[in-house]
Amino acid sequence: MTTQYRLPCPCGSFVLVDPRQAGQTVRCECGRTLDVPTMRAIGELEPVVLAQDAARHPLVWGVRQRVLLAGWVLVLASVGTLLYFWLLTKPESPARFFAPERIQRGTERLTLVETFMLWERLQQEALARQHPDLAEYAKALLAYRIRMGVTSVFLAIGVLTLLGALFIPKPSAPSDSGRGENPPRDRDDDSGA
Repeated sequence: MTTQYRLPCPCGSFVLVDPRQAGQTVRCECGRTLDVPTMRAIGELEPVVLAQDAARHPLVWGVRQRVLLAGWVLVLASVGTLLYFWLLTKPESPARFFAPERIQRGTERLTLVETFMLWERLQQEALARQHPDLAEYAKALLAYRIRMGVTSVFLAIGVLTLLGALFIPKPSAPSDSGRGENPPRDRDDDSGA
């Protein structure tokens, strides 16, 4: 609860003042300049308890908050999806079809010319015919890379949205006019008295 005090004016109306305005001058609706008492003397004025600013001005989400929410949702959803794809759906390599120990033992006994001839034969025969599991693995790997790429794009969009929200100006504070409050004025401003 915010406490303000009623500062009487000779015209019969009151000006609501805040303790932070102690020692300053305020202007009444009639145009008179009134001196706000010091902190000690302001407590002798009639207090007026006002509801919280939140009750007078309900919290409303502005454009900036909405953009930030959208950015965070995109970032968190993308990170979760990336982790899911990376940890649970990455296709396994069909290395079980190639026994590295057997290939290594066989090639260690070959001469340089025999190794070259074996390579030529493999290029013409074995590599031309792809094992069905290798083709399936290649398709699964391509699909995995596409999913990771698309999710990474959404992650980048989310991060750019968050960065873009930082450039949206914050809304200005609501105007206090019409509540009986007057902005503080310097003591030198006595043009209305």
